[in-house]
Amino acid sequence: MIFDLMTTALTDLKRKDLVKAPVAVDFTPGGGYGHLRQIALLGTFPPRQCGIATYTADVLSSLQGACPQADVFAMAVSKGDTTLDYPAEVAMELRDNSPASYLEAANYLNGLKPDVLCVQHEYGIFGGAAGSHLFELLENRDAPVVTVMHTVLAEPGPDVIAATDRLLRASDRVIVMTRFAADLLRRVHGQNGTPPIDIIPHGIPDVPFRSTASFKAELGLEDRFVLLTFGLLGPGKGIEYAIDAMPRVVQSDPTAVYVILGATHPCLVESEGEKYRESLLERARALGVENNVMFVNRYVDMPELTRHLGAADVYVTPYLNEAQITSGTLAYASGSGKPVVSTPYWHARELITPDRGRLVPFRDSAGMAAAICELIENPALRESMREAAYKAGRQSTWAEVGKKFARSCAAAGEGAKVRATLRRESLRAASAPGAATTGANVIFPFTPSRQHLWTMLTPLGIWQHASGRQPDTRHGFCTDDNARTLILTLSLGAEWRGAAADCLRFLEEAWNPARNSFRNFRDASGKWLEEAGSPDSTGRALWALGVAAGAAGPLRERARRLLRESLAALAPLPDLRPGAFAAIGLEAAMNAPAGEGDHDLWRSTLRTVSAKLTAAFHRTAGPDWEWFEDKLTYDNAKLPHALLAAGRVLGDRSAVDCALRALGWLMRVQRAQGGHFRAVGCNGWMSRGETEPAKYDQQALEAWASVSACLAAWRAGRGTEWRNRARRAYLWFLGGNDAGLSLYDPSNGGVYDGL
Repeated sequence: MIFDLMTTALTDLKRKDLVKAPVAVDFTPGGGYGHLRQIALLGTFPPRQCGIATYTADVLSSLQGACPQADVFAMAVSKGDTTLDYPAEVAMELRDNSPASYLEAANYLNGLKPDVLCVQHEYGIFGGAAGSHLFELLENRDAPVVTVMHTVLAEPGPDVIAATDRLLRASDRVIVMTRFAADLLRRVHGQNGTPPIDIIPHGIPDVPFRSTASFKAELGLEDRFVLLTFGLLGPGKGIEYAIDAMPRVVQSDPTAVYVILGATHPCLVESEGEKYRESLLERARALGVENNVMFVNRYVDMPELTRHLGAADVYVTPYLNEAQITSGTLAYASGSGKPVVSTPYWHARELITPDRGRLVPFRDSAGMAAAICELIENPALRESMREAAYKAGRQSTWAEVGKKFARSCAAAGEGAKVRATLRRESLRAASAPGAATTGANVIFPFTPSRQHLWTMLTPLGIWQHASGRQPDTRHGFCTDDNARTLILTLSLGAEWRGAAADCLRFLEEAWNPARNSFRNFRDASGKWLEEAGSPDSTGRALWALGVAAGAAGPLRERARRLLRESLAALAPLPDLRPGAFAAIGLEAAMNAPAGEGDHDLWRSTLRTVSAKLTAAFHRTAGPDWEWFEDKLTYDNAKLPHALLAAGRVLGDRSAVDCALRALGWLMRVQRAQGGHFRAVGCNGWMSRGETEPAKYDQQALEAWASVSACLAAWRAGRGTEWRNRARRAYLWFLGGNDAGLSLYDPSNGGVYDGL
């Protein structure tokens, strides 16, 4: 988490009562989407019979509900030369196999100038290799694009990799329906740059929580125990394994009936007719359960689907392949309050917790039978699962999903504007890296949001990690990040004093005098996981305490006492970085009035750190290697920054000159041929004798440390070139990097951890 980069350029936000649980946040600052006036949707659309068509129609209706002021319309993709009788919501029909049709759609949109285009993406519904015809539209349109990715593959082939990377570059924002999909997308394609990702669950109808009896009566299923599977029928659904489970199920309850609801997939009908369905019928007959298996062979509308879901006692999904990133049928069933027995495909693993259903191995009819029988024989368990599933689904009703889509659409529009500005800033910096600039915003060209920071804070401190825009509470807390956050919140004014106090209390509780060290890692409950942390975590804690000891306000005395007590922890540490971190804090501590501070102790420590850094530099530096160590690793700029800070406080001109010499060399090393900043990559670092640093796994920490050090040199009156170097390093976050991609999410102020 790199919050401290934004210290001098954050907007006002009142601090509210903080809670330990993750806080749901809007996708845009303030969550506003009332300004949306026109939203275009692209995808398949009813009466075409496919899951994405139904989903597109539901998204359209939900957006109409969330944005009554907006004109929401669809652009429908038809297969080949097929012509369908589309409803009035469809403004234009595209031919999936015609590139000209997509270009025509781009021109149509450019004439309308909608606020956003929302694309329902599935590789098979657009023509060309892996749906590549779509780019005729996306790369010629003017509107911001939100892409809903219905499929994310763990091991995509070359065509899919190329198409997906191109899709991500063309999108201003991406929506996926599960956390697993977001993680997979970042893992497989993150090196090529993913835009901001919003996790919006598959929408579900908002049905009442009712008993099954009345629904069963409507369907003629009174006094039956009803199992249900619905959706377009095809071999990948694994229905045969559920049928194989029925003899054991019927032994447990002879009234059991397995309802298989839905037509055979149209593409399968084209290729082989009803061969698969007929094989399932024959299988049921051979097993003697033909009277306990019921096929409803038609494409059902929502009222009929709702009746069947209402009648079901248990929902079954026996899919054969784990690589199903989302299942609308599963979302509908669980959200309507149905206990689920399912194979562990990706969406099921995330949605079906032990209190909502049971997961069984793939192709395991015996395991499926055992899970169903458990629910038949334990009505209380079945009812508790029903209640838990229904309660969890209230956040996924189409009304709620519509609001989330509206926020994502609004964020895409705002983000597109910001990114256009940032791209211009980045290009200007890269084309004229040495040009003098003026104005208050020379380093920070815009005002970041504090929303992500707000989301990550709790009374225990700040969470160590996030998954997308939400805290990842599994990893708990650490001293490193709470030290950084203390520095940041102290700069934000009185409204953030409570958050600063929380972070200071974290450091107070982290200090372990018995080990002369700060603990680092702490779990989500507040339990410390170690008695002594790393030397770096001790150094960063001292840095933050120094800043707090020098800041005005009620926390200064508490910070000064702990700094004085814990400063001795530096003495036994042989590494350079802990002392460097502490020195930067001690320079800030000197801002406190001399009468209430421990200035002599601070100066003495600074003198020790300065001597150590200066000796290391003179011992190691040479004509082609002006550095403190034989290797550039992490947080490099903190070493010259600390020596500069110590030299300024001590009035030591030789230390300052040494610091500027090392920092100038480092910034030359970290400048790519194109003129932009290139952080030292942690996949190889850079050793003496090498001509350039490793390019891969660049860390945000390096860019921020370089910004901070160069600004310190500039503020010390060492010339405008330091300001320009700081600006070049800062623009690494905004697209001035090897990949040309912004790491900053303008909708919430979050920053990705690195490239």
